[in-house]
Amino acid sequence: MARKQLGAAPTLATHSQPYGSVLTSWASKTAPSGTPVGTTDTQTLSSKTITPRVVSPTIATTYTINADVTDLYVVNGQTSAATFNAPTGTLVDGQHLMVRIKGDATPRALTWNAIFISSGVATLLATTAANKTHNVGLVYDAAAAKLVCLAVDAAGY
Repeated sequence: MARKQLGAAPTLATHSQPYGSVLTSWASKTAPSGTPVGTTDTQTLSSKTITPRVVSPTIATTYTINADVTDLYVVNGQTSAATFNAPTGTLVDGQHLMVRIKGDATPRALTWNAIFISSGVATLLATTAANKTHNVGLVYDAAAAKLVCLAVDAAGY
């Protein structure tokens, strides 16, 4: 029986990852302990902290919140009446949004786009109090296509 020559054996140089700074950097990483969080499975997370995405715009007369990058929208030192426009980005059902507004020495009127509604329990903040900070808690209701005000600190602190 004749043996057939199959060619040269593969060499290490043509079939391996060359050594470099990327491998050095990767080698110094510490693997997470426990079960990694997957993208398609259901897992219960405990002892984890989610850092809110805080956006602090420059003071203006109109504000447009980007829902894709904002959990807490902080307006610090409102100096005139202001309007909150409909958010940009993609709101998802149940998404929470907190708006914190600090007024200056004069009460300032606030207007909210029609996508923002009062819940019947909490009414959207209509006017800031002089030198006070107010929080407005909202949640998105996809069925109604509205950001519903669930909590408001109208008196301020």
